[in-house]
Amino acid sequence: MTLSFSVIVPVYNCQDSVVKTLQSIEQSIQYFCQTSPMVAEIMAEVIVVNDASSDRTLELATQWMQTNPSRFIVVNHQTSLGLAIARNTGLKYAKGELIFFCDPNSFFSLPHVSACILCLHQPNQPPAQQLGEVTLDVKLIQENQYQISVPPYALDAVQTGIRTGKASASVMSLENHNLSNLCVKRECHEFLEGFLDLPPLHENGQEVVAYHQWLRQFFLVGKLAVETVESAEPISRSPGMIELVQTGPNAVMIPKSAAIEVSNAHAIEVHSQRLLQRAIAFNKQKQARLFQIYRTYVSTTSLEDHAVSWEAARYLFQAVQEAKPKRILDLGSGYSSLIFRTYQATLAPETTVVSVDDDAEWLEKTKAFLQANDISTEHCITWKDFLNAYADQSYDFILYDMGNMYTRAENLTKIVDVMEPTGSLIIDDVHFSFYAMVVFEVIGNYRLRLQSLKRETLDKYGRYAVKATYT
Repeated sequence: MTLSFSVIVPVYNCQDSVVKTLQSIEQSIQYFCQTSPMVAEIMAEVIVVNDASSDRTLELATQWMQTNPSRFIVVNHQTSLGLAIARNTGLKYAKGELIFFCDPNSFFSLPHVSACILCLHQPNQPPAQQLGEVTLDVKLIQENQYQISVPPYALDAVQTGIRTGKASASVMSLENHNLSNLCVKRECHEFLEGFLDLPPLHENGQEVVAYHQWLRQFFLVGKLAVETVESAEPISRSPGMIELVQTGPNAVMIPKSAAIEVSNAHAIEVHSQRLLQRAIAFNKQKQARLFQIYRTYVSTTSLEDHAVSWEAARYLFQAVQEAKPKRILDLGSGYSSLIFRTYQATLAPETTVVSVDDDAEWLEKTKAFLQANDISTEHCITWKDFLNAYADQSYDFILYDMGNMYTRAENLTKIVDVMEPTGSLIIDDVHFSFYAMVVFEVIGNYRLRLQSLKRETLDKYGRYAVKATYT
């Protein structure tokens, strides 16, 4: 199984420390690669964003990279835009499923990467039903080696301690203003839409304070009381400088200094409301219940390598809530039928869901599974019945996961023909090279736009999906 992670390193006029920072990151990655038995293949990248430094920062960083691993990438800003925007720039180039940050004048210890990945890379864990922060138990076994008690549910991010040699109050402040001790799952960072480009938030690093606050409001952060990062940043901030307020009864918390800036208040409020709406679709409690049903499904009704993957199912559950389709075509009945019909029953009763299978016996199993979970079986039909009575209609959200690879290839044009011009077609199992070639050819002939969903849907068997749209 492949594990991918990216380290985002914004740099600005830090010529005295930039090489030490890069060295510490590389050493921590090497330590993880040499000591971790967790994964067979590792893809690690370090993206250095030079924020238009006027000293020798870029020169020294480039010199060091020339004699070190090719995993390092440099991106240059022509003008200085600040740390927040530099981080956002780095994320545009990042490919990793886990995201590390390393701020200027910060240094990773050897076990930093290992400790964070151990907490977050736990396949097949159910989603957590709680939000906020949870403290993880940790014991020092020997130098640079820790025994960490990982909870039986998935964490979304992990935050370690920072070593500064300063007073504890200052350390607490620095941890809230620094991202070097944070590792977050990419999907969670993208949910938050990165760091807001609003000048008031950049004062005293408050965009980081806001990021930490929003991360805990919508996700679960594991707090690891081990100092795995060192910071040489001067402490000029105190916790009392940051006062969080709400701009409305349902709004997220934001730093007060940002809230009182009239010119930015509306933008912050819009962002807050957008996050709240997305949180409804990302509903972790509902995901946890659906995951429990999924585990039952693959142990009693189907096999895990035959059923739609949990990764794909989770994507579909979020995608339909964001797309709000009126007519869903579920080609390949099974657990996906429960996903779509749960959406229909709880959020969109006016939506029509048509579940189709080319195997009549399997369709009956799907109906029994749905009935056992108190889900409607209306419009659960065979492929033959679909062609006779439903193929003259159009659908604005389609999942194509029915039949073997040869019948899928043969029938793909029929599926594209029933897609609404404003709709979406999710095609699963494109990891098969033969099938992928057919998909690319057909989608190209229809002049559709094809988007890879590998990052969102890749499972332990190597399966993933693509999305086709007209726009």
